[in-house]
Amino acid sequence: MKPNSVLIRITEESMLKRVLATFVVAACIGAALHINLVAQQRGQQPTNLTEKQWLESKEAQAHVTAAMAIAKPDLLEEAANLCSARGPQRPAVLRQEAGLPPVPRQTLEPTKIFDNLYYVGFNDAGAWALTTSQRIIVIDSLNTPEEAEKILIPGMEKAGLDPKQIKYVVIVHGHFDL
Repeated sequence: MKPNSVLIRITEESMLKRVLATFVVAACIGAALHINLVAQQRGQQPTNLTEKQWLESKEAQAHVTAAMAIAKPDLLEEAANLCSARGPQRPAVLRQEAGLPPVPRQTLEPTKIFDNLYYVGFNDAGAWALTTSQRIIVIDSLNTPEEAEKILIPGMEKAGLDPKQIKYVVIVHGHFDL
């Protein structure tokens, strides 16, 4: 093996470890925050926090002020959605509250996002395929085994990826909110 190929392999392994570590850290942060998931899924205010309490909380408002400063004009709508007593509101819940019908679920064309990152799935949930020199890492795998079989695998093949080359499947969250 040439010295350069060893260096490239070490660099790719380091990148892979960093990518996996990032997803693990993100999952841990989400768990550590322990947001009232039932309230979020139903689009309801958590029972332990009133709008008045949230508005009068100096700590909460300091976080909101910092978030809005970071958001700048291009993310103000998202920041406003996330920074409320109700917590993050899913678009589906907001549509329902506005009396609008749900957006129909559609399978999207597999999309190459970067040189080695692909999106496969729906307009509301998807999976990511990350190609490496040591095979493929799939991040999330849609909602059910049937979706993996009927959407993920054919989508990967359509994108020119061989599902037999999957080395890891990393599940970072569930999809019980559909």
